[in-house]
Amino acid sequence: MDSWCGETDRASAKNPMTEKAVNRTADAARKVYSVGIYARLSVDGQEEKNGSIENQIAIAKAYLEGQPDMVLYGCYTDLGKTGTNFDREGFRQLMAHVRMRKVDCIIVKDFSRFGRNYIEMGNYIQKIFPFLGVRFISVTDGFDSACEDNDDLSMNLKNLANELYARDIAVKVKSARKAQWENGSYTGGIPPYGYRIQWCSGVRRLLIEEGTAEIVREIFRLCAEGKTWREIAAWLYERKIHRPKEYRHYGHVFQEEGEALRSWPEGTLRLILANPVYIGCLVQARTCGSGVSSGDRSVREGAQEAIISEELFF
Repeated sequence: MDSWCGETDRASAKNPMTEKAVNRTADAARKVYSVGIYARLSVDGQEEKNGSIENQIAIAKAYLEGQPDMVLYGCYTDLGKTGTNFDREGFRQLMAHVRMRKVDCIIVKDFSRFGRNYIEMGNYIQKIFPFLGVRFISVTDGFDSACEDNDDLSMNLKNLANELYARDIAVKVKSARKAQWENGSYTGGIPPYGYRIQWCSGVRRLLIEEGTAEIVREIFRLCAEGKTWREIAAWLYERKIHRPKEYRHYGHVFQEEGEALRSWPEGTLRLILANPVYIGCLVQARTCGSGVSSGDRSVREGAQEAIISEELFF
């Protein structure tokens, strides 16, 4: 019996199928991860200096240098994006490469850089990534999904704290903007076509910019005369007047030699003709193009000099 077992063991040792199985086990033990570094900087302006995109990537790369089983595939970034949702271009690109099996390990500086939505964070780290076979590492949190001794309770508490922080910041920013708006300050980003922004005694005011303001007056005049969108757009094109986008790019109203000239789209004209900013109103929490009578928005009249009359606007 012992002799027979010994012969069987020797035969098995020479069996090619057995050798392949052993090699596969060894390869698995030597698995090399293809790493995607993800970094994000929020829109709330409250990030500390060491939270910059460059610093986050540097921390992840420093960690990577000490890991012989990891190779950097690429860095994915989202600048000026909130962490309360995952609708971000850099993150979408990262996940696309994960699905294509180009990336099977994700490294972030800390949980908050990946996201601040407690439920979604848990779904990705505890369900989606394990299902996709993706290893997740948060450097400063000391978390590695490949380790069996991870403190899941600690991770969940940190993610919950990150979400609460994001909500707190959102409330503070909203309150600050409301106070600025009540003081007559323009809280938007790019000024409406026809205006420029200037700080006056600590207040961000909209001042008329005559070059573009005259174009706004002509658009309203043509509309009041019964011109169609196409006719107004043709009038602007014939006079070689840049659209607002090109105006911001070139810095002047009329086309000059070598510059592209594009026709004004109907949507742009609609936004201008429906914007009460041109009769001196500031509207809080509105998207450009909503009507002045919208019941769920606050209107501050006389906040800046009007470009056209109320009679012409309505």
